[in-house]
Amino acid sequence: MSLKWWEWPSVRGKLETFARAIQGAYPYRVIIETDRRRCPTGYCDFSRQVIAVNPTLFGSLPDEEAYLLTRGVLAHEAGERRWREPSRLDPLTSTVANLLGDETLERFMMGYFAGLVTPLTQLAAFMYRQARPVRPSDDPSEVVSYFLQLRWAERIGEPIKGSLSARNQALWREVEPLVRAAWEAESSAEVDEYAGQIVDVLKLKEIPEWLKKLLDLLGKIQGERGTDDRAERGKPGQGKQVVESHDEIPKLPTASPQGPEDHPIEPKPFLHLVEAIKGQVEELIQELSFGEGGGGTETSRLGGRFSVREYLHDPTHPFLVEGEKGKAPPTLTWHILIDHSTSMNQAVEGRKTRMDKVAEAVMLLHLVSLELAIPHKVSVTPDDILIADGSGGEAELALIAGIVPALTSYEDMGKTMASHAEELLSRREDIRLMLCLTDAACNDWQLGRKVVDNLKGKVEVIGILLDADDYIRGYGEKMFGRERFICVRSGELARKLGAVIRNLYGV
Repeated sequence: MSLKWWEWPSVRGKLETFARAIQGAYPYRVIIETDRRRCPTGYCDFSRQVIAVNPTLFGSLPDEEAYLLTRGVLAHEAGERRWREPSRLDPLTSTVANLLGDETLERFMMGYFAGLVTPLTQLAAFMYRQARPVRPSDDPSEVVSYFLQLRWAERIGEPIKGSLSARNQALWREVEPLVRAAWEAESSAEVDEYAGQIVDVLKLKEIPEWLKKLLDLLGKIQGERGTDDRAERGKPGQGKQVVESHDEIPKLPTASPQGPEDHPIEPKPFLHLVEAIKGQVEELIQELSFGEGGGGTETSRLGGRFSVREYLHDPTHPFLVEGEKGKAPPTLTWHILIDHSTSMNQAVEGRKTRMDKVAEAVMLLHLVSLELAIPHKVSVTPDDILIADGSGGEAELALIAGIVPALTSYEDMGKTMASHAEELLSRREDIRLMLCLTDAACNDWQLGRKVVDNLKGKVEVIGILLDADDYIRGYGEKMFGRERFICVRSGELARKLGAVIRNLYGV
C-alpha cells in the first residue's frame, strides 16, 4: 500500500507552515496528529499553546479533497486561537456559544485572509453533508440544528435539509436576529451573551448527542489563554491579507510500487529510517571529505586527503595543492545494489532483521549522495529494480523504506553486478564504486566474484555485510575477496567505508 498523503514530510511541512502563517506574528505550535486517541479531529489548546488536526478524519475522501479539508480545519483552529476567548459558562450555553462562534470566527478568518475562502467553504460543504435533516418535531433543539445547518447551507448556496415544525418556525423567527447578530459579533464575549438569550428563548434543556458529535468534527477548545498569549486581532473584512492560493487543487506527492507483481517494492513511511541514521550522515560526509596530511599540503595520490564535498559543490574551482597547482581532487560515483532475498530477513538485533539494517544503510548512502551531489543509483535484486537515482525526491525515500521486508528467495546478485559493471565502466569519475549490500549467500556468487576480479583497478566492488556471523563472513570472502568486503555493525558503516576507499585508492 502506498503512503497516505499525510505521511509525506513535504505535505506535513506545508500544512504546518500554512497554519503558522494564518496565526499572525506569535503562532502556536502546530501538530499534525494521526493518533485519534490524542486528537480525534482537531483542537486549540490555549494552555499548551498548540493547535492540532488529525488528517485521517477525511481518509475516505480523495486525497486532494482531504488535503484541502484538513487546511480548512487548521484555518478554523487558527481562528479559535486568534478570536476566541475561553469563558466559564454552563455546559448548555457554552455549547450554543461555541456553535455560534464557529461561524463568527470563520467569517473573521475569511475576511482577514482572502485565501481561506476556498478551504473554509469546502469545509462547510463537508459539514453540510454530515448534518442530518432537520426534523419537524417540537423539540427546541431542532431550532439549534436548523441554524447550525443554516450557516453551512448559506455559504455553499444549498437549501436547508428537512424542515421545522410550526411551533419551532415561530421560535426561529424569534431567535434569528440573535443568531445573525452573533455571527457578526466583534468578540466571543458578545457571542456568549447572544447564546444565553437564545437558550432562554428556546427554553433548552439539553443538546442531543448527535449534535454534539457533529460539532466535535470541528475540534475542541481546551485550557486557558495565558497572559503571554499575544494573539493578533482585527475586525472581519478589515486588513485583508494574502496567503498562499487555495483555489487550485495541490499536486500531492505519490510513489508507485516498483518491480514485478509477485515481489514489488512498495513505498512505505520513511521518517523512522531518516531519524535512525541522521547522526551517521554527517559522519560519512566527513569521511568522504578527506583532510590534508601533516607537514603541509600534498596531492591526494601521495597521501593527502581530497574533499569530495568541496569539489562537488564547486567543480569549476581547482583544489590547489603545493607542488601540483591546478590539480582537482578525484571525483566519485557509486551504484548501490541490494540483495532482496528471503535470507535477508534473518533477525540480527531485537526485532530488527538484516533487511531492516540494509534499509538504514541504503538511506544513509542515498542521503549522503544527495548532500554531496554524488551521481548514484540504488537498485534491488533479483530484477535490477531501480528505486533511486536522486531524481525522484521523497518518493525515492519511500521506496528505500519499502525494501523491508524482502519478498523473494532468489538473488541474482552476480547478474545484477555484471549489468551495472558496464555502465560504471563508461563513467568518467576518478573513483567508481559498486556497493553490494548482501549476506553473500547468493545463487550466482561465482559470477559475482568474476565481476569483482575483472573490474579491479577500474571499478572497485565492495561487499557490505551487515551484522554478519563467521558463517556469513566466509560467503563474503568467497564472493568479494578478503580486501573488498566489510562486516558492519550498527553505526560503523561511515567509518569502515571511508577506510576501505582510502586503502583502495591510496588517499
